[in-house]
Amino acid sequence: MIYDYSNYSKYLMAVLKERQTSNPAYSLRAMARDIEVSATTLSDVINGKKNFSEQTGHEVALKLKLSGRKVKYFNTLVQLETTKNEDLKLHLLSQLKVLNP
Repeated sequence: MIYDYSNYSKYLMAVLKERQTSNPAYSLRAMARDIEVSATTLSDVINGKKNFSEQTGHEVALKLKLSGRKVKYFNTLVQLETTKNEDLKLHLLSQLKVLNP
């Protein structure tokens, strides 16, 4: 599922909606608790107002039970959103293509 996304905040929104489908009582606040970030931070990230740091992105990927290439893919999406360096962006985009099966 992660490979369907080119933006990690949209992926987080999809995870939230999926969890709400299987448990209608599940909320953004519950997801924030599960991934150990504040509800405000998670809301801001999902709404594109804020980005995770690379460290927080890595920790969140692990708490979402992503593994191997999926963690690397998620982390690369986080880096892509936070970098302002155009050369690095091009490198990260090429990494995403390699990581996406």
